[in-house]
Amino acid sequence: MRRQLLTSGSYVVFLNLLVKPIWILLIDRELQNQLGPGIYGTYYTLLSLSLMLSAILDAGLANFNTRAVAGGGDSALEDLPMMVGLKSVLWLVYMLCTLSIGFYLDNPPQSIYWLILLGIQQGLNSLNLLLRSIFAGQMRFLRDGWMGVLDKWLMIAAAFPLVWLGWSYGGRQPVSVYIWIQLMATLTPTLLMVFMLRKGVQLWPEFSLGRQKTLLKNALPFALLGLLAGLYTRVDMVMIRALHSDPELQAGLYASSYRLLDATNMIPILLSGILLPQFTHHWSRHTLRPEWIKSITYLMLSIGLCLSWGLVAFRHEIMGYLYRYQSPSQTDILFWIGLCCIPISLSYAWGTLLTAAGQLKTLNRLALWALVANISLNLWLMPKMGALGAAQATLITHLILCIGQGFVCLRQFSPAIAGPRWWIGIVALLLFIWAAISFNHSTPLVLRMGLTALWPFLLLTAEGIKPTTWRSFSRKGYKTDN
Repeated sequence: MRRQLLTSGSYVVFLNLLVKPIWILLIDRELQNQLGPGIYGTYYTLLSLSLMLSAILDAGLANFNTRAVAGGGDSALEDLPMMVGLKSVLWLVYMLCTLSIGFYLDNPPQSIYWLILLGIQQGLNSLNLLLRSIFAGQMRFLRDGWMGVLDKWLMIAAAFPLVWLGWSYGGRQPVSVYIWIQLMATLTPTLLMVFMLRKGVQLWPEFSLGRQKTLLKNALPFALLGLLAGLYTRVDMVMIRALHSDPELQAGLYASSYRLLDATNMIPILLSGILLPQFTHHWSRHTLRPEWIKSITYLMLSIGLCLSWGLVAFRHEIMGYLYRYQSPSQTDILFWIGLCCIPISLSYAWGTLLTAAGQLKTLNRLALWALVANISLNLWLMPKMGALGAAQATLITHLILCIGQGFVCLRQFSPAIAGPRWWIGIVALLLFIWAAISFNHSTPLVLRMGLTALWPFLLLTAEGIKPTTWRSFSRKGYKTDN
């Protein structure tokens, strides 16, 4: 298992590091600079609305299918045509809900047009995820990784002339062109996967009320978890529009930091996609070892600390370099958003473990508490503090979720997953918090860069991944073919 995480995980992360930073930093960021925080804030609010309800589209079917294929083999694919048919019905429900909210928020016709395009794109992305779940469940992580980055390569190729060469594509609104590019780029890998799976898998949609009702019932806990996660991570952008007196500007300021959080969290998200079938495989065979969970916990925590430190310690340089529009609150927003990397990384480890163990009811309860906390904090902080209040609410929300998942994992599995030297992890966190609060842009750059290596050193040599165990990591564990 650990070998698979290191080899396939490293390969998939490498593929994404080749393309996604280019997309976010050179394409998306430059478009934001050209449009300004107002227009881009409107686009990002609509994007967040489309993502917030995307769990209706998926209905938990992707994770359910990954878990089913990993635990039961190819026989679990017999219900795939029913899943495709169910997704087409769910897309109609999703569009009705999304557009209803769009009209309720009194969006102009141009924004409604953008929301329709984003809704179609999310429908294609949901089908894309379902098809990729087949590869993930079969542990063909390399193929899954390539299908996960193809759309971004296509987006970069098509959006580069728009952003950097000034092509108008027929004089259309840049945001409209930008969304069309994303839509067509999402369609391409979906069609390619349909072609790749055409022989061994039936993909033509089928409809049977009884079977699809059973599928929906089985996937409902996954769907509810996805819906709650979409709400507590995206509802803040919608609430800014409803609660603040200058919603477009505040949404743009918040988006400039949240986009960076999306980029940095790419690594734990990708690793969780590999961990789910691995955890499920060993859980179903009762071969899941506490020391594996412990190692993965320390690994994900070290990743979270490094990502968070990169955003927090260099926030002044990052904002000054990336964005032309400068606001005094931008660096403060990024400070709070950057700290979110720590609980989010741990949540992707513990949440994935609990998902594989079938603890969906517990996860949904925790997600519901996180949503209630997020909405309550936003109602309190957002009217006066705007994007800064939303950033603080986001951090507290993820901390609540992470701590809850940690307690459940310790109780469900074994206190051994924390390791006998758990206190070193606590010391590392306290040192991190002290350094994050104390250091600023006047702190020597060399010192800030040097501390980047301190966090993984403390954690990976504490009880997680010792330097002497790297050889066993590469040789031992569950191995599969790709």
